[in-house]
Amino acid sequence: MRNATRARAIAILLVAGMANTPAVSAASDARRVRVSLVAVTATRFAEPTVVTNAGDARLFVAEKRGVVRVVAGGRVQSTPYLDLRRLVGQASGEQGLLGLAFHPNFAATRYLYAAYNNADGSVQLTRFQASSATAPTASFASRVPLLTIPHPNARHNGGMLAFGPDGMLYLSVGDGYSAPQRAQELGSLLGKILRLDVNRSCGSTRYCIPPGNPFVATRGARKEIWQLGLRNPWRFSFDRTTGSMWIGDVGNAKWEEIDTVERGASGHNFGWPCREGAHSNAGSCRAGVLTSPALEMAHDASMCAVIGGYVYRGSQSPALAGVYVFADLCSGRIYGASRIAGRWIRSAMGSSADSVSSFGQSASGELYTVDLRGRLSMVRGVPV
Repeated sequence: MRNATRARAIAILLVAGMANTPAVSAASDARRVRVSLVAVTATRFAEPTVVTNAGDARLFVAEKRGVVRVVAGGRVQSTPYLDLRRLVGQASGEQGLLGLAFHPNFAATRYLYAAYNNADGSVQLTRFQASSATAPTASFASRVPLLTIPHPNARHNGGMLAFGPDGMLYLSVGDGYSAPQRAQELGSLLGKILRLDVNRSCGSTRYCIPPGNPFVATRGARKEIWQLGLRNPWRFSFDRTTGSMWIGDVGNAKWEEIDTVERGASGHNFGWPCREGAHSNAGSCRAGVLTSPALEMAHDASMCAVIGGYVYRGSQSPALAGVYVFADLCSGRIYGASRIAGRWIRSAMGSSADSVSSFGQSASGELYTVDLRGRLSMVRGVPV
């Protein structure tokens, strides 16, 4: 941590390349957009970490302590959709309920997936099921543990869950803070983004390794690995139009970074801990090409801990079309990234009354935030 403000904010929260440039569709210029946050409900949440959807008009907000709540028509359902407090053994500092994702065919499977910390601090991926796609609650008793990842430290858990355009489930895992070198070790799942086929079981494992994963034939490697060399990828996402992956990787002492690769591109090494952003750092890396960040931001009054967001593909804010929207935890500033004259440019577009802790999307592609004071807001952009 660089300063007391960053340390305090991250303790409350959980926080938290250009080698092949992703395809870019027609996009707005973030320098000419101003954003505001519009409250969705007057109800506040207890340290929210996730906002997501199940393919319908509802929004789901996950709280760090382990409760998942439903928002429909501006109202928060009084009964939790899912209460995992019996499972979430650690909910202080950077631990707790880290990620939540609904199966892309939730209407048929009724499956949802949660990532959280067990009592021993390990990162746990578990599947749950609802009795119907519209049921007001999901079944706690339906839980099926899928993957447990030992974790050496309370910090740098990652924990983002998202289904990709290929229907596979992706999970980010931080480097464990005290073990940054493991981000380079193929025998460790720390400091990585994983790719799992949760639509099948293989033997006693409740998921399979997709054949396209980059290290399936590498001796001693964990075959779940999709990308490596990450410090604390608290939030990543997929562009709904191009399928490209965007990763917000929380930096160390000097640099924050946004990494991005084309749809289906795997095995990229983003360089932690031998590089921070595009700059040399203590630590060593595996031999091979390192993927440089699309954006790097020096630590200053406007940036200290990046909160990765989404490329906007909704319809209510056409001024934001194609802009990658993200934030800084400490300052509360909201930024947009646009590709101008062959390179990505960061532009300040607005700010939050308090620090944004996570972004999410509705089923229709509208963009939402949750912040450290528990507010759920919709992102609106207008041209300036």
